[in-house]
Amino acid sequence: MNSRLRRALVAFAALLASGSLSLAVPAAQAKRHHKPHCHSGYKTKRVRAHHHMKWKCVKKKTPSPAAPTTGGALPSMGSEPAPSIFGVNTGTYDTVSSNYNKDEAAAHSLGSRWDLRVLGPASGTGNFQSPDFWVKQARSHGLGIVLSFTGIQSACSLSTSNVSGCPPTTASDLSNYQAYVERVLEHYHNVVDTYESWKEPNHASQWGGTANPAQYATFLEAEYQAFQTFNTQHPNSGPGGSDMKLLLGSPNGFTIEPPSHDIAALPFVEQVLNDLNGAKAFDGVALHAYRYQPSQGPDDRVYDWVGGLKYLPPSCAAGSNGCPLNWTQELSAYEQEFTDHGYGQPPMWLTEFGWPGGDNPSDSYCTSKPGYCVTPSTQDADVKAAYADLLALPFVKGALWFNLRDYAPGAGNGDPEEFHFMGLLNYDYSRKSAGDDFAALAAANPNR
Repeated sequence: MNSRLRRALVAFAALLASGSLSLAVPAAQAKRHHKPHCHSGYKTKRVRAHHHMKWKCVKKKTPSPAAPTTGGALPSMGSEPAPSIFGVNTGTYDTVSSNYNKDEAAAHSLGSRWDLRVLGPASGTGNFQSPDFWVKQARSHGLGIVLSFTGIQSACSLSTSNVSGCPPTTASDLSNYQAYVERVLEHYHNVVDTYESWKEPNHASQWGGTANPAQYATFLEAEYQAFQTFNTQHPNSGPGGSDMKLLLGSPNGFTIEPPSHDIAALPFVEQVLNDLNGAKAFDGVALHAYRYQPSQGPDDRVYDWVGGLKYLPPSCAAGSNGCPLNWTQELSAYEQEFTDHGYGQPPMWLTEFGWPGGDNPSDSYCTSKPGYCVTPSTQDADVKAAYADLLALPFVKGALWFNLRDYAPGAGNGDPEEFHFMGLLNYDYSRKSAGDDFAALAAANPNR
């Protein structure tokens, strides 16, 4: 899709067009290199669709401390902390819902300064109950929080039960989504100023069945237009007098190879930026900076897919489809894509990253997947190596380790097995050695 056509579609949406310029993607579920992971309030579930099985994200049980919120702005809770690389995702899979009341305090005790929460489809109906709970918990403990957008029923352009992974791709649905974005900003502007555009749009399960960079570029422009409208009408209305900020992202996975309905992070973002053609459509960039297999630590070189890239990482040979990169090189290559497309050096947020550290080698995730069984001591080494890298990368402004705690033993979730053991704490809140080192690093680097 050329930039003129895309901008016409965005303008059409902004005028509340009632037409239907369908850009719907195929509904077939993608073949994946690993199960999708649906954190921050969702879980994966395998369901039958016609004559095959597919994965979808479904809402997991969340705490319900108050009646649903249907409108009105949350009151100010003061300024948010400065962006920090010492953030932690909270809200693990648990069988004891009262534990959720303890997570933000536990994260704060580790030195965490930021959290993240996915808004979820219910927010599209005006029900902000679940994100309100987490926002109030985080802010009351002195943490900032990023809110991540997802699909909503009133702007879903497909017939699907996976509403959270259903993007708006018609003019009318884009217009509906813009109105929804403005409602979200009206509700949260006093307490939250940083928002993630979408979670893992390079994954088929999160984008209607097939990743589509051109559609995401059109969506991103429409979304950013809603942010600009709100900021113009409500200047400096955020915590501490800030404006609302939108992060592009967050792609996940550098190693995805075709044929696949997913697209590796570097080719995906290059195609998005080609379609944007220099248009201003974001204030920062987000990334889910996991490595597959998780036994590959930050210093290990992994064969990443770079096929078709115009702007190759410096260590990759011209014309190559793949080349080995370590974690620092992956983050630098992602940032360089934006520089090469004329966007300077935008602030980067790793809204999820981490490595597992399980202590039960008999677990099936260890025995069935070579390279996926990582011990607590290895996780500890990965924490140290990752933060040595992040402290040396000034363009990384925010980073949130996934996860605060290991998943509850036996809690149904469907996530890929390695995610069960990524906590800095054990399920019972006792610290792993990785948690001790995270806390020490956060204390030693108060300005990062």
